Amino acid sequence: MLISVVCDLNYTVKEPTRQDRDDSNKNWSIVDSTLNAGELCPLKPDISREYQLVGRFAVVDEEDYRSSR
Repeated sequence: MLISVVCDLNYTVKEPTRQDRDDSNKNWSIVDSTLNAGELCPLKPDISREYQLVGRFAVVDEEDYRSSR
């Protein structure tokens, strides 16, 4: 589990992963190598694909599923 402070707000990374897709008309797929509970899923992206970070995060102790999009 990773606890950080961004813009004076505490957030905890609980179950993050990355998803990718070929373009905005396709469905998102989980990037298997990023299924690392408690880490921010390091990834060297392929510039031709779209990516998003998704998972379970707690921001100021309010836990929810969130995405970077």
